Amino acid sequence: MLMIPIVTPSEMKSIDASSDQPLDVLIQRAGSAVAWSARKFLSGTYGKRVVVIYGKGNNGKDGRVAASYLRKWGIKTIEYSVSETPKQLPKCDLVIDAAYGTGIRGEYFAPIADAPVIAVDIPSGIDGLSGEVMGLPMHSNRTITFQALKPGHLIPPGSNYVGDIEIIDIGLDTSHIETFLIQRSDITTWLPKKLTTEHKWKSACWIIGGSAGMDGALSLAAEAAQRAGSGYVRISTPGTMPIGPIEAVSHFIAEEGWEDDF
Repeated sequence: MLMIPIVTPSEMKSIDASSDQPLDVLIQRAGSAVAWSARKFLSGTYGKRVVVIYGKGNNGKDGRVAASYLRKWGIKTIEYSVSETPKQLPKCDLVIDAAYGTGIRGEYFAPIADAPVIAVDIPSGIDGLSGEVMGLPMHSNRTITFQALKPGHLIPPGSNYVGDIEIIDIGLDTSHIETFLIQRSDITTWLPKKLTTEHKWKSACWIIGGSAGMDGALSLAAEAAQRAGSGYVRISTPGTMPIGPIEAVSHFIAEEGWEDDF
């Protein structure tokens, strides 16, 4: 599995600007992806009602394109601009939040909605760089973002509003991105496979550190070594012996001149 790229809102803006694809084409792709995701979320089209809240920017255009697709599929779709959105949304099966994107400035107070929410790019009212909550955003069930994650998707408190994240490839070049989200599946292949016949000393780990009252890092390092697959873990410290894995072998050393023992 490839690591997931992360870009700041300003970096994403530069990626958009440098694309050789016309902006209208990118918006059509994004809006279509939002519509298809909404259709899957609804598990069908018959009798469904969707409310789309759109802003003035490209995020809002994505939402309006999505609305046009939903109508073609027979879904009753109501569109509200940010300035005309009622405080209480009408009864519906889904809300598409396309009011503001990652570059929001100022606060946004979302309407009351008794329906699940899909956010376009990021829930409106969440700063795409810091994850700061600006106003009163909706809690999204799903966030559809494009090409890469943004820091605001991952940093609290904003990360508590995004729900499940779906990353859509709309044809932008992200080959130069150097920041990635590392997941368990990305690093498990880095660990060498052990044979059941291997001796414990083949993968021994000796941890030296700590001092009086400063044994937390030592405990964490010992736990990490064991979880990583070390066959033998030794802890050496001049301070208080930390609470570590019961399998770890503890060894006290002198506060000064301890290096002469090794």
